[in-house]
Amino acid sequence: MKTALPFLAFFSILVFGSCLKEAGPPDVCIVDFTGAYAYRPEYRVVFPPEVGKTLEPCTRSMPAGVEGFYQILSDELCPLEQNFLKILEMDPSRSEPEGWAMEEDYLTGSLIQYIGIIINDRKYVYINGLYLTSDDFLENYVDYWEERFALFCDGLSWGVVFNPETEAFSDLAFDHR
Repeated sequence: MKTALPFLAFFSILVFGSCLKEAGPPDVCIVDFTGAYAYRPEYRVVFPPEVGKTLEPCTRSMPAGVEGFYQILSDELCPLEQNFLKILEMDPSRSEPEGWAMEEDYLTGSLIQYIGIIINDRKYVYINGLYLTSDDFLENYVDYWEERFALFCDGLSWGVVFNPETEAFSDLAFDHR
């Protein structure tokens, strides 16, 4: 019977797809990526709360009312990545600058940095994105991306907020490109 338990656990994950909390790094989850909006960025990192103090975008604003930062767990990250491509459907009239829309190649060609933010005592996930203009861009210009925020003031950076409770995105903002 003891040998059947690991198999059953693996089988459940394989068949049903699920998010798992783990003791290790919080940026790993197992999910079914067959949904129309599911996307897992090739380059992504989940920052610990202390890195949040260093986020200062150049020409875009941060969400209003950020009170602090928290450690994101996989049960918050999984729904985000299952809904990631919904960013493409955000209303451009509500973006900053107004009228700017996210393009699919810009979204899927970005490195992604996640940080947990607290606004009005509620937890959200802030996504900082940096569009990689070429295959060697990351290697040649952004060697620190897993340790601190990657921000380029000439318009390659963008940000958006994800609400884990409603599984909705808001506050899409671009550095002026």
